[in-house]
Amino acid sequence: MHLLVDSILLEESKAPVIYGLDRMQGNPLGSDLGLIFDFGADFQGRLSYSVYDRQGESILRDSSSLISNGVAEVNLLEARAAGMDGATDANVRGRVEYRVYDEEDLIVFIGAINFLGVGPFMVDTTIVEGPFINQIHPHGGTVSLRTNVATIASIHLGSLIESDSRPTKNHVLHLNGLESDSLYKGNLKIGSQALDIQLQTLPRPGTRRPFNFAVGPPTGGIPGDTSGLLFGVHREELEHVVEIAELQNSTFLHFNSDIISGELNHAEDLNLQYANWKYVLSENTNIPTYVSLGQNEVLTREFKDSSTGMKIGINYFPFETNGSEFIFSENFSYPNNGPASEDGTTIDVDRNDINFPEYLETVYYYVYDNVAMIVLNSEYLSLCGDVTAAKMDGNISGYLMNGQLSWLAKVLDLLEADGDIDHIFINTYTPLFPNTGEGEVRPRMHGVVLSQSVLDQRDHLLDLLINRTQKVRAILSGAEGGYHKLQLTDETQMYRDSTDEGKLQFSRTIYQINCGGSIETELVMRPWTPFVSNFNPVSTVVVFEVYGRQIFVRAMRTDTRETIDQFWLVN
Repeated sequence: MHLLVDSILLEESKAPVIYGLDRMQGNPLGSDLGLIFDFGADFQGRLSYSVYDRQGESILRDSSSLISNGVAEVNLLEARAAGMDGATDANVRGRVEYRVYDEEDLIVFIGAINFLGVGPFMVDTTIVEGPFINQIHPHGGTVSLRTNVATIASIHLGSLIESDSRPTKNHVLHLNGLESDSLYKGNLKIGSQALDIQLQTLPRPGTRRPFNFAVGPPTGGIPGDTSGLLFGVHREELEHVVEIAELQNSTFLHFNSDIISGELNHAEDLNLQYANWKYVLSENTNIPTYVSLGQNEVLTREFKDSSTGMKIGINYFPFETNGSEFIFSENFSYPNNGPASEDGTTIDVDRNDINFPEYLETVYYYVYDNVAMIVLNSEYLSLCGDVTAAKMDGNISGYLMNGQLSWLAKVLDLLEADGDIDHIFINTYTPLFPNTGEGEVRPRMHGVVLSQSVLDQRDHLLDLLINRTQKVRAILSGAEGGYHKLQLTDETQMYRDSTDEGKLQFSRTIYQINCGGSIETELVMRPWTPFVSNFNPVSTVVVFEVYGRQIFVRAMRTDTRETIDQFWLVN
């Protein structure tokens, strides 16, 4: 594909799929010997596996099979000889948990598949992702999961039964009509299988009983660091974050950026990294978890000028089937209460014939008791590479467009009027006051440079957060390395020009808190730097302890759990 931009002919760089989720799942098929996995003819590596009976008892551990020309076989007759239920019954069931390694012996994918029989063997219906419990509210919640084949899933909680309306691989079951602040135990049924499941509903809004929530750092793979690495995910880092949240008894966990390593050009690889991240999460916690879309979650099509070598990445299109927002919403189940296209709020210039991507579940808000979390998408339609040189249509990282700000204003008005909400937190990938830079850059849409700059939009946003409501306590970000907080007061210097002319006036104080990953970086002198405190270039989990109308903040290193900062956000 070619693009002609300002008389510059850009040619698409068509890099091949690195691995791909469907391929790495192996499409297992039954055989007389066991299960045959096919990872594609060009894939070489090894398949490590363990076999369990239907009660989950291990009967064959740490076996392996060479992946040759993409094919490997799991020998289940070995498991039968080892005493699989002493099995002679052709209906006996078991489970294979497996790891896929590439030629460099790095883990690409971890999965599981159920099987049926004692030889010949058949693949059985299997939950391959989840189940995850999210969108919990006082009267229910949402359970999401994926299966290897299209089937009907149903949840039974007491007298409540919720089922899919039709066979599907992607199951999203919304539970309603439950009592608040109550624990429900039941089971999730898939075919003839049943899995124990429980759901704790939230207290009624305004109960103001003490609780805490945690905000985690990036967990994508670190370049050059292969220890604890699962393709796209720094497994040990994610496990450390979850351990802290579990030890703190956090009611929910939020990630504001780069949960995967990303920088991908194919939806298949993006889906694989998401699947790996969700696998590690589900293996280590049942805490409801929420994610903000960051730069590493943006899928791009790459183009370059062959004469100059100039490269640029454009949000992957068509948006409806391969856009970053679409793939994100297909992989997660979050509230669908963001900007809606039917009311025009996703249109950000004075045209109605531009095909903008939907925000979908990348912009949303959720509530726990007296706390509201608003999630923004600062990477919407963003470009990467030699953006300024190419003069491309597209957005700039950190630039919140008018449609999103219009939606935010409505949500803030709604929450400000809600007597049960005391505290609002804004979650975004990019800090409003970055350590790395600032400027008067403007995006271009359909050949038209937008009139508002990055700073214009930042000030518009701040005016909403500080002067339109009294409840926003902090802006939480994660794009930059390390931990730091910035106190925003009327004394904070916001511009390179030190004069007060035209300066946004603050009616009160709020904080910007960056919860980043471990990286070698230093504090750069910016106009607002004197108001930055506790700068620390380590990976950090920030825990917010909510005591009714008071909030205490504790920042902890993910590796040592050492407290590196603590303060009263609201006292």
